[in-house]
Amino acid sequence: VGCLLAKEPANRVQNRVLPNVEHTIWDGNNISNVHGNHGDFVSYHLSGEAGLEWPKGEDTRAVFQSGLWIAAGIVNGVDDLRVSVAEYSTQFVPGEIDGDDGHIYRMHKAEIDAFLNNDWATFSSMTLLLPETIVEGANAYTQLTETSLPTADFMNWPVDMGAPWIDGNGDGVYNPPDGDYPDIKGDMYHWYVMNEADSVSHAQYWEGDYMNLDVRVAMYGFNLQGPFSNTQFMEWDITNTGSDTLDSMFVSYWADSDIGDHTNDLVGMDTTAMFIYCYNDVYDAAYGYTPPAVGTMILQTPAVPSTGDTAFVDGNMLIDHRNVPIYSGIWYGGGISTYSDPNTALEVYRYMNGLIGNSGDEYLDPDGNPSRFVFTGNPYTSSGWLDPWHTDKRHLITTGPFKMYPGDTVELAAATHIAQGMSNLQSVAALLAEVPLVIAAWKTQFSNMIAYPEISNLSNPPDNTESTGPFDFSFSIMDTTGFWSGNRTLHYTIDSINTVYSTELVQDSGFVYSATVDGWAGMVGDHIFKYYVEVLSADTMNAFWPSGAPYNYMTFIFGPDTTAPVILESDSLADIHYLLPLNKQVAVTAYDQRFGLGEVAFNWQVNSGAVSTTQLEFVELIPTGEPLDYFEQWRGEIEIFTGALGDTITYWFTASDTSNGANVAETARNYMIAGNVVIIGNWEMEDVQDWQLGPFCSLSEFNVENFALWDRVISLNIPASSDATADTLTYLRALDLSNIGQLWLRTPMIFAREDAGHRRIIELSTDGNNWQILDEVDWPTMSAYYANYALHDFAGEESIYVRYRGIRGDGSLDWYLDDILLHSDSTLLSIDDELIIPKKFTLHQNYPNPFNPVTTIRYDLPIQTEAKLTIYNVLGQEVNILLNQTMNAGSHAIKWNAANISSGIYFYRLETPEKQITKKLVVLK
Repeated sequence: VGCLLAKEPANRVQNRVLPNVEHTIWDGNNISNVHGNHGDFVSYHLSGEAGLEWPKGEDTRAVFQSGLWIAAGIVNGVDDLRVSVAEYSTQFVPGEIDGDDGHIYRMHKAEIDAFLNNDWATFSSMTLLLPETIVEGANAYTQLTETSLPTADFMNWPVDMGAPWIDGNGDGVYNPPDGDYPDIKGDMYHWYVMNEADSVSHAQYWEGDYMNLDVRVAMYGFNLQGPFSNTQFMEWDITNTGSDTLDSMFVSYWADSDIGDHTNDLVGMDTTAMFIYCYNDVYDAAYGYTPPAVGTMILQTPAVPSTGDTAFVDGNMLIDHRNVPIYSGIWYGGGISTYSDPNTALEVYRYMNGLIGNSGDEYLDPDGNPSRFVFTGNPYTSSGWLDPWHTDKRHLITTGPFKMYPGDTVELAAATHIAQGMSNLQSVAALLAEVPLVIAAWKTQFSNMIAYPEISNLSNPPDNTESTGPFDFSFSIMDTTGFWSGNRTLHYTIDSINTVYSTELVQDSGFVYSATVDGWAGMVGDHIFKYYVEVLSADTMNAFWPSGAPYNYMTFIFGPDTTAPVILESDSLADIHYLLPLNKQVAVTAYDQRFGLGEVAFNWQVNSGAVSTTQLEFVELIPTGEPLDYFEQWRGEIEIFTGALGDTITYWFTASDTSNGANVAETARNYMIAGNVVIIGNWEMEDVQDWQLGPFCSLSEFNVENFALWDRVISLNIPASSDATADTLTYLRALDLSNIGQLWLRTPMIFAREDAGHRRIIELSTDGNNWQILDEVDWPTMSAYYANYALHDFAGEESIYVRYRGIRGDGSLDWYLDDILLHSDSTLLSIDDELIIPKKFTLHQNYPNPFNPVTTIRYDLPIQTEAKLTIYNVLGQEVNILLNQTMNAGSHAIKWNAANISSGIYFYRLETPEKQITKKLVVLK
């Protein structure tokens, strides 16, 4: 789904409407890109959406905005900083400085081929299906249109402005009937002129004067099978049309490469091929677990005089010149104060010089060394300096410094390349493998370009199998050029990429090739089979599928599954009343990485009696944000009745997978005591599933002096500003009192506001419809009331319902209810304290779980004791100590903020001299 992935910085004046501005779509291969004629090579200006879609037609966006930056630090020998920037706003305007033609001329190889292969009379009577950009308000799209030849752009090709052309008859006059035609590159070619001599935009954005530069822009690409179908090339011819000598000049290719979601960008710099790139964190909302990587590069830098050196311009050698170097590759971010969007010309110039914009400080590598190139490590191999922080990032790659005299022209070329692997890091591997091919094609001016073979899987083992082989593979390998006539080979590894096995693919028929890999009898456990295909040309040039192999590869898991599922979270149950049936819904969150869960159950045992089991039902999948894909949540209703005071009910959860071995996971044994007290409103455990909360009821913290033990309460608060006059908190389960002789409903409560006609009523019902008042509360404000309501008159009833109803008078009504109990212990009637001492050590499941970034961990201590609560990672390494001190008996809670902790599974452990308990939790970002 297309969405707004970034925005103009808040302090930036909005782009004014310029005359002659055009936007069109370049979609000559897998890239579909909206661009304008005023410096934005990828543009969000038309629709507000990211401008570059990849792959074409899928409505997934890889680049939000990109543009050209040019700067000069010295003018006529004195410091005079001038910048011209196309970022979100732009200081470029359409057309030449002395002209007004900023039209984007669009040409297609199909039209050029038709011209070259026919005489003029035939050509001028032909039609072709050519893409046409349709702009309807803020929307733009391409449709194929039957177009008469020659097109208007062919006939009006702007040779007088410098557009490249072939003079068929050598007369110096562009006239297509005489054999003249546009000289284009690629299959789709856009060309236009812009300039930056616009005083208004320079006054609005980044300050300073302009430089009197015309910029001729060409944009093109090849619809050729292989990596070039994901590349867009550009050429910039920059001319100094003024009378100033410009020195300490730099040119940058800037981009905001929001790959899908804009919040998970990571940046890297390859200092071998000299290009900067953006890749994603593990999961992206638009691209899923296979987000592509986007590289931007300057292929040709300005050539400047240098005796004894050789420069290359358009693939040709230029003696006694040199190409200036790639000077810097850096990043900055949206909404990040240290690395903020540039607001002044000086900040722009600093970024171009490889310095932090708002401070002028140097970027420092992990060893503290300054560097003009950031994050130069390899993310795939996890080596070197890597970007540690995914967020909304921009990046630019810069060439310079150089000097331009009046009348000088410098010629630059650039490209954007997109690669996709089987994961975020494998996309980087594919990008690192493919960009050198793009650079090599440019250096030879595309003379060595060849269509790569089109390879696809016809049949292969399933993604997850318990088989140990043999494994059969079948591929379609289509080579329409005949160039790839060498061997076809299947390469594979087992569990490690270090040892590579190979087997030749056999041609079955036409384009179909197959191979069989022998199995591994007796192998057990999970094993990863990684494979890729290599195709050779006659001169041993190779092509890989998938691109980027061996670091990008196809995989499947094989071998008998011997790994049990993982139970992440299971409900903890409080003690029960020995004469009241326990009716409750319980829930479990678990997963199995290979085959999913088959059965999940709640098991219990009264004392040493027979084990009873209740099968739970699958409820929903919970996305994890990790390659695991999903956790599973299961729920079910349980009913337990003991009838004997002091009974111990041991309970645990089990989960089995659907593998052939039906592996089983089991939680630790927990237990409940059948006593004479049961909590039906356990707000400390955030257990509200059996209650219906009205719109003004909420579970909230109760941070009031002298009431520290209350901690969490239900707040029934109807504000005076509301039109509502009443709200209700209802217990949804009927109380079965058929075995009860005497019973009290204990409700600790408090309210803060003076009575102004408010009513706070506790009601009972035998059918859930007709209610009778048990009590109408009336006592001084800010005074805790531990009410014990006798329910003896309802003894023997099978269904009793309870609710708390607040009726607002004048002003706001408030009512705070602490944990609600049922008990048959008359000794509790005289205790004005909400605290019921736990009977056992308990470490409750954290809530919420999974969480981001804060969760609450609750634990019960039956005695005063030394307590330590520690977080560990899956390697057993200590992550955080949350508690290490003497604690009183009672129920306690502590919050953990995991804002600086990576996503994953962790363990939390409660340690006392008497008991140690460990549970799992999941950080999910």
